[in-house]
Amino acid sequence: MTVKKEETVYPLRRERRSSIDAIVIAHCLDYSRRCDELLRRTMPRRVLMEYRYLNSRIITAAREVVGTQAEIYVRDIGMQIGYAKSDAASVSESIYKTRKKEVKRRIAQKLNLIG
Repeated sequence: MTVKKEETVYPLRRERRSSIDAIVIAHCLDYSRRCDELLRRTMPRRVLMEYRYLNSRIITAAREVVGTQAEIYVRDIGMQIGYAKSDAASVSESIYKTRKKEVKRRIAQKLNLIG
């Protein structure tokens, strides 16, 4: 008699996401690393200028929508954190999702990914 070993199957996260969303998520995920590099100043000047440009566009776009909570929303977009685990708990879930979607759209506009 042989005992069949149970296999654990992990669900794959396959959400429909446009390439623009993927680019915005990647830029938001890299935001804090670029901030650290700007403080350290170990990279060439040209690279630091590009980092400063990207970060200023991202944070400006987020501040236009959510004001002082901009960094929270940028982090949530980059790390793909939802309402339940977000630090932006002072608003309702529907408002959070609406603002997050608007921040993504505004970042894509500021980075000239959409018109």
